[in-house]
Amino acid sequence: MIPALPLGATLRVFLLAQVLTALAFSSTSALAFDGISEPAPKDSPKEAPTLPASQVAGHLQFAVSPAGLYVPYGRLGHNLALSDVARTGYGFAGDIGWGLSRFVFLGVEADWSSYGSPQSCEECRLKAYSVGGFLRYHLADGLAGSPFIMYGVGLRSLQLQGTGSLNDETLSVDGKYWAVEWLKLKLGADLYTRHHWGIGGFLQFTGSTIASRPSTWIDSAEKNGAEGRFSLGLRLLFESPSRN
Repeated sequence: MIPALPLGATLRVFLLAQVLTALAFSSTSALAFDGISEPAPKDSPKEAPTLPASQVAGHLQFAVSPAGLYVPYGRLGHNLALSDVARTGYGFAGDIGWGLSRFVFLGVEADWSSYGSPQSCEECRLKAYSVGGFLRYHLADGLAGSPFIMYGVGLRSLQLQGTGSLNDETLSVDGKYWAVEWLKLKLGADLYTRHHWGIGGFLQFTGSTIASRPSTWIDSAEKNGAEGRFSLGLRLLFESPSRN
């Protein structure tokens, strides 16, 4: 038989047991909370990247082609090819463009050309000029090099002096011809070497329909022809404001 403890000893044993239990519980809770990590703070929303200032929009560009190679083709009429009265020649061109957006210029262009004489018409002299509008799309913005493609339309005048020959017959082709230029396709690239200045090159293909012929035409009932030219050359550029 176990002897009964005095009341004071019993209370001391009970309090000691309560203290040990509380210490054990607090230690277990601390270990449990140590294994729980605080949630990582959410990333703040990233701001959308801003594009650099456009090097085309709002810019005014002047370009001249001091000398280019021009190759005529087509027919002045059903019975007379342009090659019967003209050969490869040279020409000059210039344009003014305004930057509508980051990649697009809208402007006007003019060119003048003079052609050589073929053996079939050594006295023939053909000179021509054209004026029209264009839309030019640049494939890059903000780079030193800028390839582009251009489409334009306009009016074209051809001044011919001399006589042509057809089947050993002499034809009077003297006078002025007017044509509607419905296609002016130009491919090229510009390189900006200084803030305001640049240099480039181009290839151009055009197509037009003869709308008016001189009254001396041999057969007024003959259908009008279609003509054009292939050309290539250099471009010298000045742009304002300057490129960065």
